[in-house]
Amino acid sequence: MNFIFLRVLFVNIRELFVLIREYSVYLLKKIMKKKLSYFVWILGCAMNKADGERVATVLEKMGYIPAKSEKTADVLAVVACSVRQSGIDRILGKANAWKKAGALTILTGCVLPSDKPKMKKIFNIIFDIKDLPKLPALLLSFPRKRESQE
Repeated sequence: MNFIFLRVLFVNIRELFVLIREYSVYLLKKIMKKKLSYFVWILGCAMNKADGERVATVLEKMGYIPAKSEKTADVLAVVACSVRQSGIDRILGKANAWKKAGALTILTGCVLPSDKPKMKKIFNIIFDIKDLPKLPALLLSFPRKRESQE
């Protein structure tokens, strides 16, 4: 009897999370007056390339369109590997340009705990790729600078 109850409860909770995620995507589309663009910058291995495609898919489902370059993007997602220092150096080299452009910045991928404090100064959102389903809610929590300027 307890097992059946727990199984039904688990199924209901899982369905609730799906509904919350779908509703947050609906709200984001309703809030956005124009199509916002995104650019995914991938640094590292083939796994990061696959993760970058997953990030792009989530953004497109939310109504974002691909930008031609990082300079014109409203959202800049970086899928990085901080195991190699060259990737971190490249991010640090571009950080000032990103701040001037006013894009909302996202970091995911293999980020070492020792690199997270530096990255928190650069990126608006930092999340583990396993938390990708939470991206719509994370994006809803940040104001759109470029949209409010127009």
